Amino acid sequence: MINNNQNKSGSELDRARKQASEYAIALDLLANITKSNTVKEAVENILELFTILFSPQKLSYISLKDNQSEQISSLSLLGENNTTIKNFLDDLDKKFIWTKSEKGFLIKINHQGIPLGILEVDELSFPDYKEDYLNLSLSIIGVLPVSVQKNKFYQ
Repeated sequence: MINNNQNKSGSELDRARKQASEYAIALDLLANITKSNTVKEAVENILELFTILFSPQKLSYISLKDNQSEQISSLSLLGENNTTIKNFLDDLDKKFIWTKSEKGFLIKINHQGIPLGILEVDELSFPDYKEDYLNLSLSIIGVLPVSVQKNKFYQ
């Protein structure tokens, strides 16, 4: 019985350490995003951050203007279809949805209630941790629109 409790405590401690290191890396990389001088650079830095953190096989950022896709920046082909994305945009209460593969997620990036983009992170290398990755993403997502919106304003 003691061995099971020790193993459980040890794995919980390992998970907490892993999570703390991911948050430290994320905070360090967020500094690059806030220093971006163009929207393109901000988006590239966002994609780099999510690549480093989660090693997804599919990673895309869809910039939006008036709830319509303006430009797609991608490290792969976009996995979700336009209907899924449209339904996601129309549901104002949802901050994220799981991808069809169930190995990733889409997150809305809003600034003052205005949708700026959608980030697709899919085909995670370690899909068992997708909920942890989503929680980390939701924690850092607040910084992303400030950088994108700042650069849109100055261009």
